[in-house]
Amino acid sequence: LATNDAEVAFPFWCAGFGVLLSLFGVAYVRCQHLDPATTTLSSLLGVIRGGIMVAVALSTAGALISAIILFEGERAFEVWGCTLIGLVSGEIIGNFTEYVTSYEDAPTRGISNAGKFGHAPVVIKGLGVGMLSVIVPTLAIGITVIACNEIAGLYGIAVSAVGMLSTLGVTLATDAYGPVADNAGGIAEMAELPDTVRDKTDKLDSLGNTTAATGKGFAIGSAVLTSVALIVSYLQLAGLTAAQVGVSQPTVMIGALIGAMLPFVFAALTMLSVDRAARAIISEVRLQFAQAPALVQQAWQTEDEYEAALEQKRAEFRAKLAAENPNEEHMNRISGNDGKAYPDSNRCVAIATQSAIYEMVLPGGAAIFVPVIIGYLLGAAALGGLLIGSLTSGFMLALTMSNAGGAWDNAKKWVEKCGSEGEEITADDEVKPIGSFNIKWTTYGVKKADKARGLLQTYAEGGALSLVTNRNPGDLEATTGFAAGNTEWEAWKRETAEELATFFKSRKDPVVSGDTVGDPFKDTSGPALNILIKLTSIVSLVLAPTLRTRQNAFEEDSWWIAIIVLVVTGILAFVSTSQINAAFSKSEAEAEEKLATARANAAALRASGAAAPVVAADAGDVQVDAEAAPAPAAAADAEEEKTADAAEPAEETTEAAA
Repeated sequence: LATNDAEVAFPFWCAGFGVLLSLFGVAYVRCQHLDPATTTLSSLLGVIRGGIMVAVALSTAGALISAIILFEGERAFEVWGCTLIGLVSGEIIGNFTEYVTSYEDAPTRGISNAGKFGHAPVVIKGLGVGMLSVIVPTLAIGITVIACNEIAGLYGIAVSAVGMLSTLGVTLATDAYGPVADNAGGIAEMAELPDTVRDKTDKLDSLGNTTAATGKGFAIGSAVLTSVALIVSYLQLAGLTAAQVGVSQPTVMIGALIGAMLPFVFAALTMLSVDRAARAIISEVRLQFAQAPALVQQAWQTEDEYEAALEQKRAEFRAKLAAENPNEEHMNRISGNDGKAYPDSNRCVAIATQSAIYEMVLPGGAAIFVPVIIGYLLGAAALGGLLIGSLTSGFMLALTMSNAGGAWDNAKKWVEKCGSEGEEITADDEVKPIGSFNIKWTTYGVKKADKARGLLQTYAEGGALSLVTNRNPGDLEATTGFAAGNTEWEAWKRETAEELATFFKSRKDPVVSGDTVGDPFKDTSGPALNILIKLTSIVSLVLAPTLRTRQNAFEEDSWWIAIIVLVVTGILAFVSTSQINAAFSKSEAEAEEKLATARANAAALRASGAAAPVVAADAGDVQVDAEAAPAPAAAADAEEEKTADAAEPAEETTEAAA
């Protein structure tokens, strides 16, 4: 597309200035200081947005300087105008993505509210939000293509993609920030840091989900603009005219349909890969729950009793390991029935990493070899149709999956935030503030029972109990009052706190299901479609010179090449897929066999009077046999009466039941 040295050099100059000047945007973000007590997702997004705007302004100036140096006269401002249009288009896509995926705005909060009706409405609502989110980016990209083509032709379209990515130093940092904040929250939870720390990491995690979706929006938009330039280059190198790639040509229509199908097949392959890996990890987790039943809260345990019992088991295991090796630090784990330490995350990590490598063989091969097969079998024009079809459907599907996944994730974060910090009462709420209390907890409940007890006491003393629970305390206020330590009030408060925690779980579970669907959407299939769009265009561009003499379908000197490639790749795909499926089936069978052994051991211990937990056959969850398992106090007495030479597995299982 470039016709002289200046046009070749300008993208490098523009990108170089953008990388350097984006550092000022990063510095702007680092210099902002926020009060943790008043910080919201909107204020965090404002800081990130400010850093991006600084980078955009400086990159615009850098592009103008580059254009003036490299070009003469009006051409300099034409090229710079295309760069500016690309930057503005990227900002429009980024801001709209923030609106769709931020829990401060209506789309994501609507998904959270759908959880009150069950799991399916959350999934349906999220898909609807993701599908609607394609409107603004599509219009932005369409206007960019038309405007840049009018200003500077096809070169202007390519330059607009460079302009959109000139602030990559900031936008890529915001994209990478998401998993960093997510892992920080996971570390805080595993280390059992105070709830205040987890609340802060949740805010940062929500910010990371939104910025990651914004970064994906930039990447998808630039991929479309880049692919448009690559497709035009392919048509020129292949010697195709506009009439030859028109919809009136049957082979072009066939190619367009196959191209439109390709992103869906690619996304399906990656989603099924996630499914297989997830099932393997679920089998492993079920096995670990069977070997260490104390990791699961029993039906007769309250939240406080479960956490106290688990902490006791952890302390016993730490003491045991410290006596064996005092110089080694140990994680918060417990001893299982087999004497091993649980939970063992290394086994789950190994399954995930192996699956990530094995499962990419088939999608990667499809992206490379499908253009080869179509080009040599149906001709150069059909391959052009394939590129157009894959670009259009891939763009829509990538936006839908990325934005829907981000919205699902932040819908869960909103429910968790309301369960931890409450929901601020706004002017549109039916509930009105009571005195100085302007936070309500009735929409999603309270995350922890102990926190709920404290809230009930505080709000009751302030006469605002209705902002925490809809349950009527009856005559307690008139007869006994809400004084802490009062027996009747403490019993009502404890029962109500458990109900609030259960209510929170009923609201959280549906959005967790949505987040579970959304994670492979936004982290696997959606971003992978960018690679598919660009990779098919690049492979076709490489093939273009060889297809210049193969304009028609089933050319005598080329159709057999396509058949050979199709047969060879089909055989390789079948063999590799069969091997992968066999490996996963074998691992699942081994896990089921180990799980059956664990159940048999538990049954033998229960028959001998050890009151071992029962492992459910359908879900691998640990339950307690109501007839065989004694009450907690009786189980503790039975454990004290056990002889010192009792077998260790039986002892560990009895402790878990107690």
